[in-house]
Amino acid sequence: MITQVHRLLYDAGSVEHADLIAACLAKLDVFRLSRQLRTLETILGEFAALRRCR
Repeated sequence: MITQVHRLLYDAGSVEHADLIAACLAKLDVFRLSRQLRTLETILGEFAALRRCR
């Protein structure tokens, strides 16, 4: 664990550090409110279409 902390401290400000941050942000993208709202609108739209077909 200490070795990992030392490596992270050593990498701070480097290209590798920036790449790590970018990779973390990419993984968090699915939790963005805008993405969740689009998904919810799609689902509600599909339900509304199904109700119109009845």
